[in-house]
Amino acid sequence: MSEISIDDTPMTINETNSHNIAIDNSLFAYGSEEKSDDYNAYVAYGRHLQNLSASFGNLNPAGKIDVYQGKNINFTTPDTSVSQEEKYHWVNIYSNNKNKSTINDSTLKRFEPITNSKIDKVLGNYKLVYDTGSNKPVPQTNNLTDLTINGMIIEEDGDAGLFASYSGSLIKNITLTNPRISGTQNTGGLIASLSIKSGKTLDIKDCGLYMEGEYLESEDDSEYGIKEKGDDSADAYYADDSDAVGVWMSGGKYAGGLIGMVSSSKTGYDSSLPDPALNIEKSFAATVIDVPNDNLDGNAAGGLIGYVVRGKTDTSENIPLAIKIEKSYADSYIYGYNTGGLIGNIAPKATVDMENVYTAGFEEGTVQGGFAGGNSTIHSVKNSYSFAKMNVESFDKIYTTANNITTTEKVYYYDEAMAFHRSWAEYLIYAVAALYFILALEELLFAWNAITKSKSIALIYLFALALAGVIIQLINQDIKSELFAEALALMGAMLSI
Repeated sequence: MSEISIDDTPMTINETNSHNIAIDNSLFAYGSEEKSDDYNAYVAYGRHLQNLSASFGNLNPAGKIDVYQGKNINFTTPDTSVSQEEKYHWVNIYSNNKNKSTINDSTLKRFEPITNSKIDKVLGNYKLVYDTGSNKPVPQTNNLTDLTINGMIIEEDGDAGLFASYSGSLIKNITLTNPRISGTQNTGGLIASLSIKSGKTLDIKDCGLYMEGEYLESEDDSEYGIKEKGDDSADAYYADDSDAVGVWMSGGKYAGGLIGMVSSSKTGYDSSLPDPALNIEKSFAATVIDVPNDNLDGNAAGGLIGYVVRGKTDTSENIPLAIKIEKSYADSYIYGYNTGGLIGNIAPKATVDMENVYTAGFEEGTVQGGFAGGNSTIHSVKNSYSFAKMNVESFDKIYTTANNITTTEKVYYYDEAMAFHRSWAEYLIYAVAALYFILALEELLFAWNAITKSKSIALIYLFALALAGVIIQLINQDIKSELFAEALALMGAMLSI
């Protein structure tokens, strides 16, 4: 018998009469296999992720590749919980600092963005469980765990992200924590440059990218220290200040928390593109994003997507590109020429729909937008709000939501002056309030004979006071009389009773 450690759990398989500890040190985790023309790749360490690139792992099956993450992956500190596995962690393989690596360790090898057109699905949070029937670990969809990819460092002369490009159909349950990603072209947490292929749809579901508190709050802790924006000194640190924050994601042209740039890959008008071609659902990003504000072509930085580009054209038509973002949010510091809470800029002919989304954080740019910056036109926004703080000291234009929204439903947001804006749903609330007011008045009349004359007069006055306050604020939103009048009326009612 020999023992094999998968997901920190020793397992045995029938082999020989010898008894040895077998530690997985292959291109991928034990059990990865070719099925017909396809291949299932199970990843448990940073090197497994790196081997997904065709140039590293020489992985090039005839069919497609499905990737399953089965363990937490840490790029900056070794996992000492399983001593026999320590030597296979990224730090112990690719750093001269074996005992305690840091995110600023210059000897630590940088991760190179994955490039492999055969990858179709990337699935995180799939615990690998040993199957006695096949003598192999298999991913269990009903045994999900909260797995992360922590501390990935990418520094590229070109596109930078977990994937440089992506041609697959699904990325699900992938969570990046404390990544530091920089590129001279496009930068995205998951994908640097996404080119939608004809007839395909990419779903990004339940994915996230965020910074943890210890990386953001320690001012003089060199373990997690990182340079302030615009500070090149060696001992600079992250400061929780919108004017001097550490940059964790930077791009030369476009940068987004999840995707740097989205475009369509085929020239000419393409009616076969699905609607939507890109769907982002239940995903988020919370980090610090910066693109230099000196690009004459107008760079862009966005909370989720940097730039949505209209397709190439060889006729008078442009390629349609439909994107839907739902049940998602971004809460980031964003710097650039065009900045947007969710999307930095949207080119003409691209259709973007948003539903049940929100934005927060801080923006500093020439053309800022709550949902999308630049001259963006958003096709529709429903059940959403923007609460991002804008830099009002140095800007050309500020849009509280976007330059233009074709359709809005039940949208509310705060602008840079912290003024509240509402859509038709607010008037529906007033209609419901009016109904309750009528019902209350009906109850008052029903019990009229049981109330003394002085109390009846007082209640009529108090009803009129509350109604007046509501009507005044309904007509003029700047006069905040509603709550004041209602508070006086309630206090008078309590005193009169």
